[in-house]
Amino acid sequence: KKKKKTKKKKKFKKNLRLKGFGIKYYTGETIDNIPFGKGVSETYQTNKEIRKMHKIAGIMGYMQYSKNFMIKKFGYNLLEKYIGEWKNGLWDGKGHEIEYHLPEFYLNKNNTPKIFEQHIGNFKKGKKSGKFKSFYDYSGWSIVYYRSGKIIKKSKKNDKIIWRKQRTTQ
Repeated sequence: KKKKKTKKKKKFKKNLRLKGFGIKYYTGETIDNIPFGKGVSETYQTNKEIRKMHKIAGIMGYMQYSKNFMIKKFGYNLLEKYIGEWKNGLWDGKGHEIEYHLPEFYLNKNNTPKIFEQHIGNFKKGKKSGKFKSFYDYSGWSIVYYRSGKIIKKSKKNDKIIWRKQRTTQ
């Protein structure tokens, strides 16, 4: 007899703690508590010095800084955010990765985390793959090509200009 393959149902989970670098939380579709489908993750950092800095800034300062965080725990800094598709617990498919400056160095005028760099494109098994629209705080937007997470080609000036024109017309 052939065994029937049962298709596992996707469930929506909010603030699921993930293993890996830093303190990582996920909200989105899962199968057996593993990210699978569309979702968002945020990676945080905390230590004695961070808690001390937040104490100096005060509760109101921290509330402004963390107002858009998934997890609002005093003394936590947001390092990274990923919005996109997941497969077997890894970034896989279209996604948007955002990395932030540490708050002791840079914040936006409204005291929220300032973006250090961001990458929009396709991920395979947790790594960048193919053409990405990338933003770097020090140089702006450009086109970057990746293979297995490694840069294989950066854009020419013309690509950069085309991307900026597309961004302003949307």
